[in-house]
Order: sequence, then structure tokens, then C-alpha cells
Amino acid sequence: MTSFSRHLSSHLLAALAIAFICGIGLTTVIRLPPLPLALMTGGTLCLTALLYLTRRQDLSRLSLVPLICLLGALHTTAADKPSSSQGDISKIIREKREAVVIGTLLSMATYNGETGQARIALQSIRFADSPRFSGAEGTVLVSSREPWPDYMLPGTSLTLRLTLQRPSGFNTPGVFNYPLHLARQDIRVTGYVSSAAHIHRLEQTEPLLHQLRFLPERWRHQVGLAIDQAVPPPLNAIYRALVIGDQSRVDGDTRDLFRDSGIMHILSVSGTHFAIISTLLFVVCHWLLRRSAWLILHANIRKLALAACLPVLFAYALLAGMNTPVLRTLIMCCTAVIALCSDRRKSISALLAAAALLILIIDPHALFTASFQLSFAAVASIALAARILPEVKEFDTALPGEQPWHHRALRWLTAALAASVAATLGTAPLLLQHFNHVSLVAPLSNLLIEPLICLFSLPLALLACLTLPFAPDATAKLLELGAPGLTISLAIMRFCTRFPLSGIWLASPPAWLVFLYYAMLLLLAMRWYRNRKVRLTVLASFAVIVLLFVFPPYEVTSRLKRDLTVTFLDVGQGSATLLEFPGGYRILVDGGGSSASSRTVGETVIAPFLWQRGITRVDQLVVTHPDADHYNGIPFILSHFSPGSLWISRPSTDDQFSQLIRQAKEARLHVSIPADGEELTVGKGNFRCVRNLAARRGKGSTKGENSNDAGLILQARFGDFAVLLPGDISRKMERMLTAEGRGLTSTVLLAPHHGSKTSNSGLFFSAVAPEYLVVSAGRKTTGHFPHPGLQRQCEEAGIRMLTTAGDGTVKVDTDGRWLTVSTYRAASMTGPPAAYRREVRTAVPATEGISFRPGPPKVTPL
Repeated sequence: MTSFSRHLSSHLLAALAIAFICGIGLTTVIRLPPLPLALMTGGTLCLTALLYLTRRQDLSRLSLVPLICLLGALHTTAADKPSSSQGDISKIIREKREAVVIGTLLSMATYNGETGQARIALQSIRFADSPRFSGAEGTVLVSSREPWPDYMLPGTSLTLRLTLQRPSGFNTPGVFNYPLHLARQDIRVTGYVSSAAHIHRLEQTEPLLHQLRFLPERWRHQVGLAIDQAVPPPLNAIYRALVIGDQSRVDGDTRDLFRDSGIMHILSVSGTHFAIISTLLFVVCHWLLRRSAWLILHANIRKLALAACLPVLFAYALLAGMNTPVLRTLIMCCTAVIALCSDRRKSISALLAAAALLILIIDPHALFTASFQLSFAAVASIALAARILPEVKEFDTALPGEQPWHHRALRWLTAALAASVAATLGTAPLLLQHFNHVSLVAPLSNLLIEPLICLFSLPLALLACLTLPFAPDATAKLLELGAPGLTISLAIMRFCTRFPLSGIWLASPPAWLVFLYYAMLLLLAMRWYRNRKVRLTVLASFAVIVLLFVFPPYEVTSRLKRDLTVTFLDVGQGSATLLEFPGGYRILVDGGGSSASSRTVGETVIAPFLWQRGITRVDQLVVTHPDADHYNGIPFILSHFSPGSLWISRPSTDDQFSQLIRQAKEARLHVSIPADGEELTVGKGNFRCVRNLAARRGKGSTKGENSNDAGLILQARFGDFAVLLPGDISRKMERMLTAEGRGLTSTVLLAPHHGSKTSNSGLFFSAVAPEYLVVSAGRKTTGHFPHPGLQRQCEEAGIRMLTTAGDGTVKVDTDGRWLTVSTYRAASMTGPPAAYRREVRTAVPATEGISFRPGPPKVTPL
């Protein structure tokens, strides 16, 4: 105990920070009511005080760990609790409603080329059925299809006519939880303005304190306008991200270029920007202060120069929006400056722990952001690398005159490269957790691009901000002068990402694998491998762990899979069904959704779901018919999951679908058109094309022709279980299939045409005789998909109906005799943690037998 207590005492701040983080993370796993949690915290506090008063120092220090852990959980639970005021907008809005509101524009409005957004602090609200305004409070995120007028400055009082609703997202595992993301910013209601004509400014006299409060945001707004006028796209979007922290105008191609180059952190105002700015400021201030002989004799010039940097850094934080990442970086810089100005012993672990504690006390939800995790992981990794790499450790201690300039330059390059490699190794698991992508050229691209952007373009841009109030022409010239640095940086990024192995996409690693990775990395950094055998053991273990990142454990264990899993993904208004057969053979039937966003559901929903499961390969893709809501996400899956074949109903003149076929052929996929009755035999399971309805219409389609009745009718069978996937067929096709009697009986039926009234006839239900009906539809189409009478129709037929809009992703597991149906709901601030919830487990009723032909699939090549 004495040895452990001694280590705990020497690293007490770091231990308490870890305990606080564990307490915050505990709230995502276990939801404890505030009262029992407060009682547990109070009891632990009394125990700690008792141990301290009885002079049991070792035990009192040890009891601080669970106490701080409980305080972290209690602090997060209190922060999660919504407002209890009856006037809070989250209490007023339970469903979509139109209203007129009066409020204040809180921050600079943004526009990404498709959608404008602004945060509004409400003051009052009036609905159509109400004669007068009533009080309201809370923050609403308001969106529009048009950019907000430039004269709408932050702090302006507005009246808006808009549609209010609760934010919604996809209830699919692995998908970004948008409602939870907004709730952690205390936004629980969103609004939509159909036209800029519905936004009006209220002419009011603004008090001086009101003007001072919104002065930084108005400064940001003016700087953004100056950047847009001086620099053309896409350079203006990069400038806005670097200077004022507005990434909304960075287009998808530019964002992908930064991501693939491994320098995405440059687009976010982060520690890199503050470190470079503070270093330049320190050099300038130190040089100026040394001009005074009196200061040299009576003060510590270095400490004064460090202190002089703080006001400028604070002003830059205000200019960058003072959001959570910026605030976190500012706190880290202030903590470092205070530590350097003090005469106490300095420890990087203590500095990081103090900064983390301060940030999490202010905002415990910052722990769950990628920027928080990546920033601390990168800094900690560089600090650990400095313990074992002389080039990093001795870089600052070497005097300028000790070595020739080329030796010093080589040492600087080596140190910079070593720091970049260390940061890449330290953040790789977190990058995979959040983005599923790691850039292998990141060390090189950081070495080449960071000096150009952060030492050339960014300082000129910040200088331009200072000249804006009194010399706008000089502002434009300075921005134009720094633009070539951005242009050259983009060219370097394109060069670095041209190579085939410049970056890799991998599945999300499980938590235990991430823990083992960092444990082995820590062992390597702490030099616990002086013994040759221990060194080889640690290195071999680290190599095995890295291999498990590249070849996920699920890909290995799935080969031993003995049951069939059918997952109906929540993709909104669209359809995507994943079939996982015994032995791990996977078939994705359709993969499409809404086309409202520039990013398809393949990138935002299907791929994150697959990566979260640990899946890196899909064996076969199937598109039932060429409607965008069934295939617009397939191109992303095709390019990232290495499928072997693609089934389609027929060629099409649709431009996007034709592009998909060309992409498949370029990737050397076997593209084919299955005939009626063609099948795949996968172990003891079967997958067959019941009917290719396009066969009766000829080889091609014409523009404008309804493709719903020209698709594939598919069925998967395993033992007594069967699932039928009929696409978007109409009642006419349902009658034809029923009359043909093609073995339609199935345990689970995917509702034709998303539960539309033009499909789902009682005759078809009688022929299929399903136990479960799954409707894949969006939340915004309720009343049409599914139609209002479908629930009653299912109840009369004794069918259990599940909808992806209401129940989330639906998963069916079966061994051919027993059936387990589960639904998934994403986590919320006050609800239970995200998890599958078992709906029912029953025996599979016997379905009519079908004679399947064994052997490879028989299909018609395209």
C-alpha cells in the first residue's frame, strides 16, 4: 500500500482527472437517479473526511479517487437535466408546429451553400390558435434554404415565422447522434424558415452592455464578410475556418482533401493555432521588452512576455467563436502559461490533468467530442515521445552557437517529424472510432503544410483582422498576400493523396482493443522493456494489436457464425437490408435514402453501421430497382467494402444509376441480371430471386417510366425461417405474384413501397402470411409511409408491425427454428443508453418448402 500510495501522491492530479473522466463516462453506461447518486457522493465524502481527520493519509488519498469519480457522474447528471421551467421551449414543442417567435440572434449565422443556420434565444412565441404572444425561453437552431441577410448582426432582435420541431436522427448503431449532439449544446428544438421574407429585424435601442456582449460575434461577422470579398472560393472557406472558426463553407471535396492528408485539425481552431500564435507573440514581446534596461534589471522578461500573450490569445478565442474546442485550447494555454510563470516543479501530466479538469468542470459533455479526445491524445503522445527520442527532448536545450546551421535544421526537421509521427500513433484509435479513417501520409503532409498555413497565411490573416476597422484596403491586400500559402497547401495535399496507400478505411475498434493499444504504447514509451525478452514481447504484442485493427476480430469470428441475421436499417425514407448468413457471407439488399443532403446514406448511415459492427467487406450488393431511395448510397459502399458482385433488375437510362454500373465495372465487380428462380446457396441458407419483374418489359428502361413494378422480388431462407423483400411493387404486381403462387410464404415481410396505400393489399398479406411486417420509412413521411390504415390492417391479420421510423433499426436473429426480434434506439440525454432491446423470442412457424438447386449462382451477365 505504501508504494502504491507514494505513486498516487506523486501523480495525484492525473489520477483525479482520470477518475473524473471515468465518472462522466459512467453516465453513458448506467443512468442513476440524482438522489441516490448524491447520497453515494455524500457518503464517500464523509468517509474521506473521517480518514483524513484520523490521520490515515494513505487511505484518505485513495478514497479521493472514488469520490472524484462520483462527483464527475453527479456533475454530468446535473448538466443533463433539462430546464424545469414551464416556459422552456422543449416543454412547449412536443410535435411539429408552426409559430411566430421573437428572439435574439446569438451568434454569427452560417451558410454551407445549401442551408443557412443561426442560433436564436427565444423571448416569446405565438401559435396560430393563440391570440397573443406568451413567454418562452431556450435556444433554437433555425435553418433555412437561403443565406441569412448580411445586415442581421449577432445581438439583433428578430421576429420569425417558422416551423418548430424536436430534432431527429437515425436510430442505427454507429451513426452520428445528431439530437444528442444538439442537446449537449442545450438545444432541444430546431426550427425551419421557408423564406428569408419571414425574418424581420426589430428596431430597438441596444444598451451598452448588450453591444459589448455581442461585439466579438459582430467582429467575426465583419471579418467573414471581408474574407468573402477579398478571396475567392474555396480559399475563402479555408480562411474562415482558420480565422473565425466557421467551417460551414468548406465544401465536401476540400474537407475530404484535408481528411485524407491527415491535417483536418488545421481546419479547427485548436492547440496548433494557439501554440504558433503564442510562440510568435512571445518572440515579439520578448524582443520588445528587452529594449528596456530597467525591465531587465527589475523583472523577469520571459514571464512578462508570456503574460503579455494571454490578452491576445483571449481576443483570438473570441474571434474564433469561443466554442467548446476553442475554450478548451484557451484553458490549456492559460494553464501552461501559469505553470511556466510559477517557480514550482513542472510536469506535463499535471498540466494536462489540470486543463482537462477545468474544461470538464465547465462543460462535462466536452469529453465526448472528437476535438477534446484528439487534442489531449496528441499532446500526451508528443510528451511521451520526448522521453525516448533525443531529437525531441534536446531540441529546445541546444544553444544556437553549438552546432552549424544545417545540423540545427536537420535536428528541427527530425524533431518535427518525430512529433508528427507520435501524434499520429497516439490519435489513430480515436480517429478510427470517430471517422474510420487514418492518413498514412499525415507525418509528411503536416511537416510540409503546417508551416505554410500556420506560419504564413494565418499570421497575415490575423494581421488583416486588426487593420479591418481603419484600413479595409490593407485588409484585402493582406488576405490576398496570404492566399498563395493556401493554394500551395492544397496542391501539396493533392500530391500526397494521389498514392493508393495514402490512407486506409478501417472498422471501429472495440473498446477493449483501444485500451490494449494504449497500454502497449505506454509500456513502450515508459521504457519498461530494457530486458531483451520483455522488449520483444511488448513489440510483438503491439504488432498483434495493430493487426487486429486492420483485420477486426468480428471478421474472424463471423466465419464461425451459425445463424442468420437480418437487419433492416433505419435510413429514413429509403431502404437498406443487411443479410448475414452462416459462415459470414453478407448481402446488402438496397442502400438508399433521402437525396436532400450532399452526403448519401451510404456514407452517413450504412457505412458507419457496418464499421461499428466490425465489418470491412460485403460479399454481394443487390439493387431491387433503380429508384434513388434504394441505391444512392450504394456507390460509397461499393468503393469501401470490396463487394464481389452486384445484382440489378435491368440497365437504366437514369444518369446516376448508369454511373453506378460504370463504377461497378471499373471495380471489376460481376454485374448481372438474375432470372426468375435464380439463387445463391450459402451453407444451409439460400438467397433467391423469386421474380425479376423487369424481364417482361425488355432489356432497358426509358426516362420517366415507373420502375416500381420492374424490380426484383427476393427471398432469403434458413431452416423454417424466410424473409421476403418485394421492393416497391404495387397492388397490381401483388395480385400477379399471388396468382402465380411462387412460394411467397415468409416469416418476415418488408412492407412493399415503404407501407404505401398503393401496395400492401390484404390478398398479398394472406399469400405471404408473415408473422412480422417491417416498414422502412422516414419520420417526415408519417401519414403516407406507412399509410394510416396499415396498423389496423396488420392487427386484423394478426401481424406484428414494426417501423424503422418509430422503432429504429430492426434486427432479426434466427437459427432456423427460433426467432429473436430486437429494435435499436439511440441514446438521449435523459433516456437509457443506446442498445438493442429484445422485442420477442418465439419459435419460427414452418413455412412451405421450396426446392433449391445447389451450386453457384446462375445469373445473366450484364
